[in-house]
Amino acid sequence: MKPLIAIYLVFLGLFYANQYLLESKARKRQVPAWAQWTFYELKDRHDSITLASFHTASVTGHKIKMPRRLKKILNSLHIEHLATPSGLHLSLLTSLFFPFLGRIARLSFLAPIFTLNEFYSLKRIALFKAIGITSPKLNRLKAFYIVMTTDLLLGSASSSPYSFLFGFLFLGSIIATTNKSILSSQFIPFALLGAQCLIAYCLDQPLYLSGFFLGLVITSLFSFLFPLLVLDILLLKLSAWPMWSVSHWALELWWKAVLLASKISLHQGPQQISFLVIIALFLILLKYYKLAGLLLLLNFTPLWNAPTKRDWRTDTIRPEKPISIKQKRYGFETIHEKKRRCTHRHRPIGYEIKCL
Repeated sequence: MKPLIAIYLVFLGLFYANQYLLESKARKRQVPAWAQWTFYELKDRHDSITLASFHTASVTGHKIKMPRRLKKILNSLHIEHLATPSGLHLSLLTSLFFPFLGRIARLSFLAPIFTLNEFYSLKRIALFKAIGITSPKLNRLKAFYIVMTTDLLLGSASSSPYSFLFGFLFLGSIIATTNKSILSSQFIPFALLGAQCLIAYCLDQPLYLSGFFLGLVITSLFSFLFPLLVLDILLLKLSAWPMWSVSHWALELWWKAVLLASKISLHQGPQQISFLVIIALFLILLKYYKLAGLLLLLNFTPLWNAPTKRDWRTDTIRPEKPISIKQKRYGFETIHEKKRRCTHRHRPIGYEIKCL
């Protein structure tokens, strides 16, 4: 428990200590020509901007013409990390090839990653695996501290602060949970849930509880799909690539599962993470379960769990143009001018209105 508590506390300290840096580093990356060519080729083959945008982003890291709907779906399942090359993607590839490779071959496989421009998450996992290959008896938690310290000294924290902080939190949560058999791997989802609660609290974002666990299932399914997506892009110029139809079918099937999971998550609705939840999280790790349960009950009452952003309106203005109203199972939907849609739902916290 102590390593996991340390990971959570260090993350909170680093986040609030570098808040100015986080705000100043929000910049738009320039998309190279080869990535644009890849996107338009995939768009023609998938016949879908959504699938082509996700396929391009998950392998190359460049988000080209990504629809707002796609971002909303990924956010509802907390799987935004799938839309950019990360340590998870590298771990999926190494798990396929490393069992058949020797030590030198494994290091040779990882070496080109360190020459990439940016892609800091890939470099962290590559360094972590390289340490594991060269020093197999070294404690995994110590190897993690070496990797993050090296990454910090090389300037990754200033170049890409969000990548550094989120990588530290999630990778550290997984390693701290399974370090020296303090906890078994079955507790990893709950350690990741605690990490997601910290992010939701720090960034003032809602947490989709059902969406989080459904997102873990979606991520597991994606592990079987990702190698095919990589091969598709590497062999994109081969119009007769025989596996294209298989990967396209698998991606469409996976996307249908994502849409279903997103509908379930959005139907259940989000929860606001307050300071009470953060205190309860640490109390659970310290085994004060009764006190933590009391704080959670207080948090999820309507008084404490009101949404952070509320729009109070007292005046009623009649619209100049008529509004179409459709009755839904969860409430009703209004269609305004220029096809703008708003959903109206009854919640325990009051009346919720969301417009797209």
